[in-house]
Amino acid sequence: MKEPTRLERLSVEEKRALLKRLLLEKTDTSAREFPLSYGQRALWFIHKLAPESAAYNVAFTARVNPEPDLPALKRALGRLVERHPALRTIFPEKAGEPVQRVLPAAEVDFTIVDAPAEEDCLRAAVVSEYRRPFGLDRPPFRVLFFRTPQRSGVLLISVHHLIFDAWSVQIVFEELRRLYEAELRGAPAELPRCPAQYADFVAWQQGMLKAPESARLREHWASVLSGDLPLLHFASARRRPPIPTGRGGSIPITLGGDLSERLRELARAHQTTLYTVTLAALQVLLRNCSGQEDILIGSPVSGRNQPQWTNIIGYFVNMVPIRADLSGNPPFADHLARARAAVLGALAHQDLPFPLMVEQLQVRRDSAGAPMIQVMFNMVSTPRGTELSRLFTAAPGAPGVVFGNVQFEPFLIPQQEGQFDLVIELTEVQGTVEGVLKYSLDLFEREAAERMACHYRGLLESVAANPQAPIGDLMLSPPERDELLL
Repeated sequence: MKEPTRLERLSVEEKRALLKRLLLEKTDTSAREFPLSYGQRALWFIHKLAPESAAYNVAFTARVNPEPDLPALKRALGRLVERHPALRTIFPEKAGEPVQRVLPAAEVDFTIVDAPAEEDCLRAAVVSEYRRPFGLDRPPFRVLFFRTPQRSGVLLISVHHLIFDAWSVQIVFEELRRLYEAELRGAPAELPRCPAQYADFVAWQQGMLKAPESARLREHWASVLSGDLPLLHFASARRRPPIPTGRGGSIPITLGGDLSERLRELARAHQTTLYTVTLAALQVLLRNCSGQEDILIGSPVSGRNQPQWTNIIGYFVNMVPIRADLSGNPPFADHLARARAAVLGALAHQDLPFPLMVEQLQVRRDSAGAPMIQVMFNMVSTPRGTELSRLFTAAPGAPGVVFGNVQFEPFLIPQQEGQFDLVIELTEVQGTVEGVLKYSLDLFEREAAERMACHYRGLLESVAANPQAPIGDLMLSPPERDELLL
């Protein structure tokens, strides 16, 4: 009797999976090599310098109740990986240079973990897995479900920043929910075809930088960043280590509904945005902390200013430097007007990749810290809907989100700490501004970071109450300033 071949031994389901993989390999035009974008190249070099760091891991976490249909969830994740080439991309080197190679097919890295019932132990287990470093010889995308004895659990989606940004989190949330619901019904999900892929963005970026438009961008940033660039000196900071560890901490910031609304009123009165008001206040805080009047802050932009990039998972974000001259003790309202002009100028010239900006301006680099930018500010928005923002609030009793046959609820963990000396990241959630101050453990004690977070909120109270006050009058009293600088 003839022994069955390996193919004949496969089950019907295994044969279908094999056929699907072979068809994908034949038809997927994204399965090829192409260069890294300028932003990716910077992240790749950071990863090479500190491959064990979790500073550039990105996570989506949610408490799930009750336990989902895990086989259906895994199938939905597989469909997501098929749909988005970024999630099956690796980063080999060729002649010492990185390239990105999209695999024609990739098995989703999905693990079910039996987790302890105790909340502290569960949270520690999730954070430990989030911080587990990625190797770039495999797609840096993994999913874990922490199953608890109560038949509920926590979902952790962990991705390296090389292939992911904040906008991508929204895409994953929306599409995974639709794919999961389709798997529960046993019907195909109706998702719109992606009109482009990340390789198209890289090609567009390279073409734009060869076009006449790039000269206008370079001229703008050469003007903004002329002269000696400021290097902030914090009296409360430790000596910077020769190579940063990427370790960081977080301090929550909650403005409350009343202060949030007064700041929005201030923004409307001065024809600007809540983002610009809170940025301008941070510039004043940094003046207080350092005693310096030339302040440079980095702020990320989505990089998705063309419609074809809207529904693509990938690393599109770009950093724009925003510089402020706080000399002359101007009223805060005047400082706010200048901040508004700086922000509008940055947005109008946002397409020049920040790493290229650093290279062309010949900014001094060393392994001790990020070039040019020490402090980052961001106000996170969720333009694609408010449901996802509910999962990123620590407010008690915050409503969850229906996800197929289960409920997603907030399960917040600290993440992306230690990228810069300081980061303030704010989010509008149901009319209230909440946020976090992230700080480098290489430089700051937690007590110093807590004082900065406290004084930042106090400064926002002051500018909301009296925006015409000179910024010198908004400075802390001598005892408070000494406390902040300790």
